[in-house]
Amino acid sequence: MEIKNLKGQVTISRRSNDMVYVSIRDEASKTDFVEVELSLEKYALVLTGLSQVSGEMEVYDLDRVGKTKVRVPRTKTIPRIEGDRKAYCVWLKEHAQEPGWILDAGLSSQESIFHHHSEGTVTLNYAVYKYVDPNFSQEAEDARADVAFEKWCGKNHITVEDAMSEAYVIFMAGWEAQKL
Repeated sequence: MEIKNLKGQVTISRRSNDMVYVSIRDEASKTDFVEVELSLEKYALVLTGLSQVSGEMEVYDLDRVGKTKVRVPRTKTIPRIEGDRKAYCVWLKEHAQEPGWILDAGLSSQESIFHHHSEGTVTLNYAVYKYVDPNFSQEAEDARADVAFEKWCGKNHITVEDAMSEAYVIFMAGWEAQKL
């Protein structure tokens, strides 16, 4: 049996159904992966030191535990769509899914949708994320490089596509110079 030392967070909450819920979150992946439901009586027994008190338990998303969540912001400017926020969420799901990434198409913040009325376009600010092994695997290094590149582009007010085109031109110019 493999033992991993991870950092986590414990949350205890009482809900309107008079039950107490104990949930555990993996700090690296920001994933809640276990939740135990206890009656008030059973919770009192736990607090007073009784061990192995039974309760209903849900376990989920174990494949994410111990991994690092890498989140990368994305921006797309598209023609205006008739409809509300949900229509743009559907558009993102149909047109913006990237291989190897999980699309967060919620568009729930005020900054998620920016209308350019004079141009008839809309800018969608959303994110993609994935869970990577934190032990500096190639996947983790690539994901970190993607995030760093995205941040650099944002700070320099240049799109990723333009930056990639410019990098290609510089690379090819250097390549041609080496050949001379």
